[in-house]
Amino acid sequence: QPGNRGDTEDRGLYLLAKFRLNDHNLFHLGLRHDRNSVFGPATTLRGGWVSRVGAWTGKLLYGEAFQEPSQRTLYGGFVGATSNPEIKPERSRTWELSLGHSAGRVDHLLSLYRVDNRDTVTYVSNLGERQVMGADYHLQAGPFPSPLGQVRAWAYASRYLKAEGGPAGDSGLTATGRIGDLADNKLWAGCSLEARNGLQSTLRGRWVGRRAVV
Repeated sequence: QPGNRGDTEDRGLYLLAKFRLNDHNLFHLGLRHDRNSVFGPATTLRGGWVSRVGAWTGKLLYGEAFQEPSQRTLYGGFVGATSNPEIKPERSRTWELSLGHSAGRVDHLLSLYRVDNRDTVTYVSNLGERQVMGADYHLQAGPFPSPLGQVRAWAYASRYLKAEGGPAGDSGLTATGRIGDLADNKLWAGCSLEARNGLQSTLRGRWVGRRAVV
């Protein structure tokens, strides 16, 4: 029905520059500008430094982002559920520091990160600020020869060091404390077999720790 429709226009421009200081150090800088017919303009910045020395690789990354609320959250209200067309996009800033080591058939990667969100979209409101800090470790090994073919194995562990939400300023909402639905610990592991006849088989598992659901 024409009276129940809306048109949205989104335009964006992204610029990326890279600078190689020497054979071991690379810098990059990215700038993105978006203009939305509903939310207006938004500019985000991204940058990083990558350094390689022998078998070691270090990275320091920074990025900004924004997430528009869904159409359901903005306009999809009906009996039993509500909506709010005044909701603003959620904003995010991320810092990440990682160190990797690759030698022979074994690769290691350790990453530390921090994510700061503001104007967090929850249900039909912008609910203050949130901060998440965590650490990831990734191990990959292979390929190793076997009578059936090549075997690869990997494991990935993730731990949240901090996941807290703050109040929503003058909105009258006072939700604070631990962010729900996030498990402190997660673990993935698996192995793959690339058979000589071209077939591939993978066995993998996942374990997720206790979560305080919302």
